[in-house]
Amino acid sequence: MNSPIAMSFSRQLADLEGFLKSEFRPGTPEGHFALHVYEAAEEEGPIPTWGPLPAASELRQGQGPPLAAAAYQLVSPAVTPLAEVVDAWESGVRRLSGKNAFPIDRQTFAFRPLELYGIALGIARLLQPENELRIWFKEVLIRLVREVGSDSWSQVFCSRASKLLAAEWKGRAGGDLGEEQVDVLALRRWILVNQLPPAEVPGASDLNQLDQSILRQSLSRFAMPTDVARAAVVHHAIRRAVYQRLESDLAATWFVGRHTADAVTLVAAVCRKFHFFARQIQLRHSNRTTIEFKDEYDVQDAMRALLYLHFADVRPEEWTPSYGGKSTRMDFLLKREQVVVEVKMTRKGLDQKELIVQLTEDKERYRSHPDCRALVCFIYDPTSVCENPAALESDLSDTEGAFRVSVIVVPQGG
Repeated sequence: MNSPIAMSFSRQLADLEGFLKSEFRPGTPEGHFALHVYEAAEEEGPIPTWGPLPAASELRQGQGPPLAAAAYQLVSPAVTPLAEVVDAWESGVRRLSGKNAFPIDRQTFAFRPLELYGIALGIARLLQPENELRIWFKEVLIRLVREVGSDSWSQVFCSRASKLLAAEWKGRAGGDLGEEQVDVLALRRWILVNQLPPAEVPGASDLNQLDQSILRQSLSRFAMPTDVARAAVVHHAIRRAVYQRLESDLAATWFVGRHTADAVTLVAAVCRKFHFFARQIQLRHSNRTTIEFKDEYDVQDAMRALLYLHFADVRPEEWTPSYGGKSTRMDFLLKREQVVVEVKMTRKGLDQKELIVQLTEDKERYRSHPDCRALVCFIYDPTSVCENPAALESDLSDTEGAFRVSVIVVPQGG
């Protein structure tokens, strides 16, 4: 990414941060959705954190804006939702359900995307599955298919609200990326990356197409968003798209240092000898108790001890960056050497096919970790579950470029 382009994006990000800081208002659907954007992406935003919970008496009045704003806050993992406030929120939504959601002047939550989505989020996360308010809200969404119009911003929120409540949305959920405004593209990107169910992983091609469209439109026809909700998704999208392009550029030009490469060689040697170690440790004097390798935790405990023989700074259970909307713990990080060691033990349900899926995800997850320049995946297979361990090592190892992966399956051949 050349300097003039990088400077252009830098100015845009600075302008968006200034707008967010000056226009953010706590307690509003726009402000609380902006907080929700950064929180769902596990990022620090340029706006303050959550304030005090709203008064229960305010929520019971059944007004759309306070109910939507409260929903964003009550579903936050950083907020303790008081039972009294949640009950008041449900009472308020029930009172709202008794009003006409589709008046002639269209001045209701149904035609305000941030209120619609906030209330849908609250119903999905705060109320029981059998709660009758879900049925009411689904009926609102069914009618909205005819009423909402062609506005892409509203259509995307309606589509996502329908998915939250397992309702079918028959409106226009997608369009030509080249024709959409940058705020809609940014909203699609945020939903794709951060709002998927845990079992789903966004396709790299889909994300790449969105990033290209967002960056292209930002350069050609960028205009300051009109409110903090749009500003937050645009700021998040440009920042992530630019940072990921920079990371790709750096990965193409930087190489793994000698210190890291030497550490990988040493860890690989430890892994190759592990089965011999596991058999020898069973031979205790006078049949004294010893460690038995029944599952993955046993292997991890032994590997931790072996790594400490060779490395001064071994950090167990470090958090990894979010991938597909979730974070996990790595097994071991060799901090100084910038090497991650992942340990797996084959078992029923963890055969070669499943290992390929897990290791492919591990490679992508650790690729973005700031302290990981090399990944060693050690697979202990004492009962020969893997059908072709040599192929597994060959297909998933990657010893070229700035991020290296070594897959080691032990033992092989009985």
